[in-house]
Amino acid sequence: MRDMNQGMKPEMLRSAGKNGQKPNVSGPFDVRELAKQGRRQIASSFIALVAGSVLLASSACGKNLPDPVTKANGIATIPIDGLVFVIPERTWLKGYSRNSTDGLVYGFTLHAVAPKVEPWSPESNEKMYKVPGWGTRIEIRISSNEGRPFIKQTAPWIEQTTKGCHFQRSKMHSVENIVYCETEYERRFAYVEGDQFRYQISCDSYKVKAAEKFPTDPECRLRFFYGDKLSVHVVFAERYFPHAFDMARAIEAKLIEFDKTPQHINTTKEQGK
Repeated sequence: MRDMNQGMKPEMLRSAGKNGQKPNVSGPFDVRELAKQGRRQIASSFIALVAGSVLLASSACGKNLPDPVTKANGIATIPIDGLVFVIPERTWLKGYSRNSTDGLVYGFTLHAVAPKVEPWSPESNEKMYKVPGWGTRIEIRISSNEGRPFIKQTAPWIEQTTKGCHFQRSKMHSVENIVYCETEYERRFAYVEGDQFRYQISCDSYKVKAAEKFPTDPECRLRFFYGDKLSVHVVFAERYFPHAFDMARAIEAKLIEFDKTPQHINTTKEQGK
């Protein structure tokens, strides 16, 4: 079984550049690597170079494989793990990744404007991409679990697998079903339904932030499952943390809107209530 926090493999990314910006070669990477990238902005050029090398290597292996993604009239139809998502290219889709072995879609990336999870536009581009750090950008990375069942995210399991984490009710939130723990490296919040975590949000610990040697734009990471097939990893600037759970619900609702799998529509609508 795969944990939400488990690292993900390299992939090929077809990037949809926005308003003349350079294509982004980032795909659904491990959230801890995202945190490192956010805290080490000074190394971003090197990271981009490495990612570009991986992209070229993957393309060389799978360049002759048919692309299952179809595009027409500005709309991309993306089949992934038995589901089908129909997504506007210009305003929502940032790119998608494919396996180098069989050419099937492994994941796709969306972007949106915080805090209301609004689509990209030429007017929002400046504050999303042309400022230091994350700006108003929300990056949403959806990846396949390749048929393996997810590990249930419960407080006891996470406490056992995360050193120093002991959940208690969050004093920062008025609702009772949000819990909180702080470890040496992160502050973690979770929205609980029944005995399982529906949404998890983590931000750097105060200790980590105090140890930063270079000015950075602090970030937070949101994680949840889409049904029993896909994992969703989201990154956004920490200044939008007060809106984090509202953004989680809005992102899930947007995925349900894009999900046009006939036999899956009713199930995901029920999930998003």
